[in-house]
Amino acid sequence: MTTPIPTSTTANPCEAHNQFMCLENRQCIDRSKVCDFTVDCPTPGGSDEAECGTCTFDDKNGTYCGWKDFSYGTLQWNLVHGSTVDGPSGDHTTGTGFYMAVAASSFYNFASKRTPAIGPTGYECQLKFWYYMDVDDASSYAQIVVYKRDEAYNFTGFVFIDGVSEGSGPQWKQATINLGEHAERFAIGRVFVFSTCFFSLLNFLSL
Repeated sequence: MTTPIPTSTTANPCEAHNQFMCLENRQCIDRSKVCDFTVDCPTPGGSDEAECGTCTFDDKNGTYCGWKDFSYGTLQWNLVHGSTVDGPSGDHTTGTGFYMAVAASSFYNFASKRTPAIGPTGYECQLKFWYYMDVDDASSYAQIVVYKRDEAYNFTGFVFIDGVSEGSGPQWKQATINLGEHAERFAIGRVFVFSTCFFSLLNFLSL
């Protein structure tokens, strides 16, 4: 009979001070330096910016790129790859990569996802992404709504920025949303609003 060796985990020394720990050397940095578009952790690596900005969902055999699902109800954003029923045959970049998807619904519903806190941002900051939204305009409705939530207010409340309501047809289509200049840090949210039965998928490219 053998006695199992107890397992232990090393505590994150940065959490006690509400800081971010660089994965490269366990150095603590202020959380305001995460996703501020400047690499503060050692390179190569730069873990403080690893889930910010340009992303194709393909790193590490599939990644959410820092986006988190904030849907409530039966529908959620999911990371998928390859072909899907009533959807595209693959993602926009390689055809075999990963992308975010929302399943079909036969009634009015929505799904929401959000980035980590980012910024500040400059005047020319944009959100660019590819979307697949093959919708029969005569009998269905679909819209992608982009909004922001301020970190200073603990991400409560939101401000509408822009939206996409034009269908893509049976193909990927690129959209560009002007985010503009923001002195305070904020999170970008995307809500997909739809009614009647259809399937929609989005492939985020860059920020």
